[in-house]
Amino acid sequence: MSKFQNHNRRRATLLSLVALFFLLSLGACKSNESAPDSAQKDGAEAAAEAPKEEAKDDKKVVDAPPGDIYPGMNLGMLPDAKRATVVEITEAELCPCEDSTESLHACLQDADKACALAKQVANTVVRGVHAGAPKSEIQDVIAQFVTNAKKIHTFDLKGVPSKGNKEASVAIVEFADFQCPHCKVASGILDEISKEYGDKIVIYFKQFPLNAHNQSMSAAIATLAAHNQDKFWPMHDLVFENQRSLAADSYEKFAGRIGLNMAKFKTDLKSPMIAGAITRDRQEGEAAGLTGTPTLYINGRQYQGGIDKAAIIAAIEAELEAVKSAEAEKATE
Repeated sequence: MSKFQNHNRRRATLLSLVALFFLLSLGACKSNESAPDSAQKDGAEAAAEAPKEEAKDDKKVVDAPPGDIYPGMNLGMLPDAKRATVVEITEAELCPCEDSTESLHACLQDADKACALAKQVANTVVRGVHAGAPKSEIQDVIAQFVTNAKKIHTFDLKGVPSKGNKEASVAIVEFADFQCPHCKVASGILDEISKEYGDKIVIYFKQFPLNAHNQSMSAAIATLAAHNQDKFWPMHDLVFENQRSLAADSYEKFAGRIGLNMAKFKTDLKSPMIAGAITRDRQEGEAAGLTGTPTLYINGRQYQGGIDKAAIIAAIEAELEAVKSAEAEKATE
């Protein structure tokens, strides 16, 4: 194998690790896993945990930083040399938080300054260093990660199931899988938020069935068949409520419970238009860099926080404030 091929292989491996750790830190289902019984730990805990095994030849560094140098993160289980490498990288990186002009290292030391994106970048650094990746490759991945996080994505929302005011200044696009337990949690939270914010926001649901879940595609088809009769959300709720017991005969039972025209429902279950809509949703998600569920986009930006009501509300409020400021600025021109 050539040096060039070896480099690309190592970088691809690191990218895969980063994607995996990012999903774990948010609490998400990835495309090659079975549905777990409980949610994953949040970003701070995920970053705090390094595998217990350490390389025996790691040498102590006299000036190694303390394990609690960053509030909310425990680097103490990393060897001294690797803790020093983490700090070396964070000192060289600019903090990705909005309007920040200081280093990632300085940002992470102040809990009030460290935004969700900064913490996710820190997770990436810690995991990359622990995996033994070269600093240059970790920095390449960070650059790509931050660019993707700040990019504004556009989605085709015509005919997509939604709740709320379609003219609202804040639009949330959710990509989800009906057998992903984290999606069920997110669904409940988003429903509460929708009721609280009313016409201030709109929530769109995009299908992203994962190959590892044997009923996720059938559930996606059934919910869109119900959508053809304006009953997407009742079907959506029933599917999530019965997530652990979904079977081939579940969907007709649900259809009966919500009063669907059964003949039309059965016909629509075989509709190529519905299959095509699911394919398009999945392609859009993949093009936006999505590798697991649930993934949220708030006004086109990928939400970087955990599946937590307070964190999602904070992101919505920040977006509402940004829209308000932009409108005020435009009015003064």
